[in-house]
Amino acid sequence: LILILCLCSTSAANAAIGLGIAPASITVSDAFKGGTYERTITVFNTGDETGTFELTAEGECADWISFYKPDEPDTPITEVTVPGKGKASVLVKFDIPADIANANYTATIYARSIPENKGVEGAVAHAVIRIPSKVVIQVTGTQILKGTVKSITTADTEINHPLKLKVVFQNEGNVIAKPKIAVTIT
Repeated sequence: LILILCLCSTSAANAAIGLGIAPASITVSDAFKGGTYERTITVFNTGDETGTFELTAEGECADWISFYKPDEPDTPITEVTVPGKGKASVLVKFDIPADIANANYTATIYARSIPENKGVEGAVAHAVIRIPSKVVIQVTGTQILKGTVKSITTADTEINHPLKLKVVFQNEGNVIAKPKIAVTIT
């Protein structure tokens, strides 16, 4: 009876803690030196209560990785709050240095639970969960020059006034595209 009472009185890990991250791995292929690449990860809270999760990166290219809210792509974040049984998207930016050698670089992105101390005094044990997502960045230096003209439009104009053309060009390569357009009107 005493053994059962001792086991019942000891604090147990909170079963409401749950964490997931997707995708399990990210690959950036044909990364151009000096380029910036974006991917989206999703952090899942499988627990019942709202949780705050820390975002970190470790590995040889960890300093190239930064995290942002999708609707605020210029403000870096280090943690994300996810409601119970919910999920949150996180924008991950990879800033490739301009002077890096061609090679495959690896890192690991981690989402880690942050334990909450709600007015508890004394020694307290918390369960901390840390989930990885593997990252491989393949810096090849290969320039892919590719793009598509999506549309060419013009507006009505008066005689002896300049004709304005609008060209929508979608860059499908891995370098900054500055297309030159030659127009002949007959």
